[in-house]
Amino acid sequence: MSPSCHPTDKRRHGGRRHAFHTPGRNRLGGLTLIELMIAMVIGLGVAGAAGQLFISSRIAYTEMERLSTLHEHVRFATDILTRDIRSAAMRSDGSIDVGWTQQDEAVPLEIGRPAASGCDGGLADADGLVMNRYTLAGGNLRCNTAGASPQALISGVRGVRVCAIHAGHHDCGGAGTPVALRITLLLESRAGGQTFEHSVTFTVAMRNAVLALYNAG
Repeated sequence: MSPSCHPTDKRRHGGRRHAFHTPGRNRLGGLTLIELMIAMVIGLGVAGAAGQLFISSRIAYTEMERLSTLHEHVRFATDILTRDIRSAAMRSDGSIDVGWTQQDEAVPLEIGRPAASGCDGGLADADGLVMNRYTLAGGNLRCNTAGASPQALISGVRGVRVCAIHAGHHDCGGAGTPVALRITLLLESRAGGQTFEHSVTFTVAMRNAVLALYNAG
């Protein structure tokens, strides 16, 4: 028998034949350097997008909170001022029981109206009137009755402007007894280290003055 045909040769050389596999078949599992760099770039992009989304959400939340607080302050201030101005009492001489100055840092706005108690709980005088006095100090709009200690109503107020509207006029001015007051609140709010300024203007008719004018006509 020829040596090349000996059966033991196949066993002896079989492992040698199995060594010549196609390239890459025995490659170890894992990532190449290029694949790893691509994965890192994608990961950084996803992390950056998530961080940007978080920052945007935080800014939106802070802005909504700021506007909500501002809206609450404006609503409270306009409600209490409207209540007082609308029910301002008429004096015996025919004048309306309202007084004010034009100084933003002082106001003051004084309103006498029929009520059991004033803005700070102060009681009415012998005529059944309370005199609410509004002042501005330290960025706070304050109110007190009959000389009591002022109570802060809202914060973030830079100024308060008051002007009177008389019968026959649509703007501030005229003569005689005013029938309405136009109030401008100069407000500020802060968010993210920034200060925002706001101006809110509203006009309130004085019911007793309007009725007196109507009855006189």
